[in-house]
Amino acid sequence: MADDLKPNDSFIGLVLNGYIVESRCGKGTIGSVYLAKRHGDVSDLRAIKFIPESQRRVGWQNEINKVTKLGLTDHVVPYLDHGDVKVNEETFQWIAWRYIKGSSLLALIERKVITAPLLYDVVRHVLAILHGCKVVGIQHGDLHAGNILVEDANPIYIDPQKRNIWVTDFGYLTASMGKDMLDDFQGLARIIGEVVNAIEYHSLEGSDKAFISNLKTKFLKDVLETDATQGSFVRDPRELLKRLDELFNVVASSNTPNSRSIGDYLAAEHIGDNYEEWKALFVPAFIGSDKLLSKNICILTGLRGCGKTMVFRRLTALFDLHLGRSGVRGSGTYTGFYLNARSIAEAFPWLPVEKEAEARAQLLNYFYLSWTAEILDWLSVDVQKRNSSVDWLIRFFKQYYDDLVITETNATGIRHLKSFITQKLEGSRLKSSYGGTWPLFQLNFLDLLTKQITANVESARGRPYYFFLDDYSTPLVNETTQRIINSVIFRRSPDVIFKIATENIDSIELEGLHGKVLQQEDDFLLIDSAAESIQRSDIKNKDTIAGILKPRIKRESRLSGKLFSIDQILGKTPYSFNNLARQLCADPDRKKGKVKYWGAQVFYGLWSSNSREIISLFAEMIASTSDAEVAAFVIDQSKPLISDHRQDVSFRNAGSRYRSLLVAATDPTKKVYENGMSDWYGERLQMIADAFQEIATIELQTKTSKNMKANPPKQARRIEITDVSQSLPDDLLSIYRGMLRYGLFLKDWRGKSARGKAVPRLYLRGILIPYYTLSFSKRDSVTMEWSQFCDFLRNPKAVSKGWQNTQRKKKQLAQKSRSGQGLLPGII
Repeated sequence: MADDLKPNDSFIGLVLNGYIVESRCGKGTIGSVYLAKRHGDVSDLRAIKFIPESQRRVGWQNEINKVTKLGLTDHVVPYLDHGDVKVNEETFQWIAWRYIKGSSLLALIERKVITAPLLYDVVRHVLAILHGCKVVGIQHGDLHAGNILVEDANPIYIDPQKRNIWVTDFGYLTASMGKDMLDDFQGLARIIGEVVNAIEYHSLEGSDKAFISNLKTKFLKDVLETDATQGSFVRDPRELLKRLDELFNVVASSNTPNSRSIGDYLAAEHIGDNYEEWKALFVPAFIGSDKLLSKNICILTGLRGCGKTMVFRRLTALFDLHLGRSGVRGSGTYTGFYLNARSIAEAFPWLPVEKEAEARAQLLNYFYLSWTAEILDWLSVDVQKRNSSVDWLIRFFKQYYDDLVITETNATGIRHLKSFITQKLEGSRLKSSYGGTWPLFQLNFLDLLTKQITANVESARGRPYYFFLDDYSTPLVNETTQRIINSVIFRRSPDVIFKIATENIDSIELEGLHGKVLQQEDDFLLIDSAAESIQRSDIKNKDTIAGILKPRIKRESRLSGKLFSIDQILGKTPYSFNNLARQLCADPDRKKGKVKYWGAQVFYGLWSSNSREIISLFAEMIASTSDAEVAAFVIDQSKPLISDHRQDVSFRNAGSRYRSLLVAATDPTKKVYENGMSDWYGERLQMIADAFQEIATIELQTKTSKNMKANPPKQARRIEITDVSQSLPDDLLSIYRGMLRYGLFLKDWRGKSARGKAVPRLYLRGILIPYYTLSFSKRDSVTMEWSQFCDFLRNPKAVSKGWQNTQRKKKQLAQKSRSGQGLLPGII
């Protein structure tokens, strides 16, 4: 009944606790909102929502409870009252809120009357409210542009242009109810994306332009980040607010050579379209370069910061037009395009399992339009260079869109076409519900489009098309969304071949069309950067790290543009890893400062494929030196620039930071909004790390390495399971996935043959070695039976304690045997 209400309906004139309902001012999915005034006081206004009893949801009180818990938090529309009323023999629930005179942010987006300062205010106030939610343990649960109110300018404020931002309509769902809901941070990301797309970027000037650019390339990624090991800002509104303020207050800089440093552009997104920086910083010799450009569907996995985004963006046709060939073996044999899956997550942040069939056409339509926009970016440059016609392209899209009217067939025409496609892309985003006409939903759309390109663009003839899809990871792109998109990206085609980047093979829902389980080697080629960094020789890893840092060292202003080697800056490590292990055994109490981790070999050993981590650490050490120290080193390199003490402190602190951040890690098998309910998960991972250190240490002190003439101490950096007899129990699966997802341990896919069966090896992350005072050697293992490994994941402290007690008893028995107390010799 409420959906059909008219301005003169029966609600108008109702008196509710002294307030008279005067007019309808809005409509939601299950009810309508009315303006009510206190009798005799036109300034005392309320917004009253009427909900039919038949549509009253289980848990409706949660909306009121959430607002009540937030108490006097600024900019939350206050709850005032509620009750029931009968209208035309039907019972309605009414809820009264403070009336805010203004417009929803959604209405301003649709009218395109958004400014950069207004967007800053919106994000700032939303983050402040999300901080309040975090403190009291709730989530908004339905955060979107329609639930953000922008109050009209009011003469009562000292600043007449001041426009307050209000958040309203908290969702009735809670994480404990077992139903899918909208995650608050994904909701905020969608709001930012919608506003940014509604702003005429090219009409902006100065700091506003810099702010919007940084918001899109840097801040959106921070908001969507779920990996707690990336920093304390992850899902922390207070820290995100600091980053927002920094971006808003920064003035665009030209980044002149005088201000360049090693630590610039730790993320590829920060480089933007600065092609000179791309030319300077891209390194063609990356892990997996020999496999990635093969004519196969590939999944590239690796720790956060391993360079997947930089590789994928650089290997595109657009970048080749601006920079020439990438230098990667196989470049020039295909035509490539890039898309970051964050844009999909931003457009479809909420897609429950039961909506999969209903959402399929809309999601695929959005997916294809996103690729079309990228293709048009490339074609617009190509057309301008060759002065060719795009009449064929306009004819192609007219098959799908009756409202496409473009008469120009040159560069102007393709710009108009891109504007048209962008409008359709925005219209394909998820609004309040699924539905509409989605012409580009067939599975072979990209085949049809690329066939037209091949026939009409000379530079693309005779080549397949590679589609580089980045950040395709759960929970960012949820399982339901992935199942729909998988039907396209794992579809076999001679011309359309996808390359997918994700954090870990477990972060992809390996299910294709009609529920087909996707198999490695059969359906895709897996390139695991972390595993390959373990399997490769130390020399190859050294060459890769040196290649990454070489252009960065040269750009460091204080080094006067000279190319110094890592060996010169850090010095040569004065010991082998076997000698390091002997030093550690001679210092069983790990006295601070007695054993120092320093030198180039130690630095290379820290690397576990995560280039950003190693660049950041190197830049941090350079930044810690004084100008006088740098100037002296430039003249004389007889001593390393970074002292052994400073290196030792930096390396240990880096491991300490990672370990401390690990405690905030969340269960990757759960939806992101469910993870705030318990803090045990990250603590368990941290306990596993600490327990492994304790076990590896007792192994180091009590055993020697097998099959080595020198008999060095046993240097166990990995776990090796003697036999995998069954699948992991359900209660341990999420922990095991988290160990790999967050890079605590790196899985070596080769494993080792044990009892006729290949079993996995798990290597401790390199950055933790100095902190835990272990050796970098990859030779030895902590060997566990399957049941013992399960016990280790379930109760790491108990297993560690038992391990230590067992080894001490064995050591005591051996000592007694050697002292002639009648025990059998050789019991160790």
